[in-house]
Amino acid sequence: MKLESPMSRHLHQYAAQPCRTSGALGKAEHTRRAIVECALGMACARGLGSLTLGTVADRMGMSKTGVFARVGSIEALQLQVLAAYRVRFDRQVAAPARAAPAGTARLRAM
Repeated sequence: MKLESPMSRHLHQYAAQPCRTSGALGKAEHTRRAIVECALGMACARGLGSLTLGTVADRMGMSKTGVFARVGSIEALQLQVLAAYRVRFDRQVAAPARAAPAGTARLRAM
């Protein structure tokens, strides 16, 4: 019997989503967050090491210079992706597991 965790379901679902922007942030911050979210989806599908500024720019419909101006180097983008993933993991996996009763219920929540 194969058990699928909430996070693995989320990763497959997230990786399939198109990159888009929405919200009421300042335009630069809004764009930076959209780039990080897009890169996170790409990293979930192909791995963090597969990210390049060019592939993220192509997926976002932006120039490489535009992506670089908002997130910095590829290493800086990877760090931002890891930070975004940590927040998402905590919210969607760790927090519900901590709220579940100890034992089997907690394991199933993960």
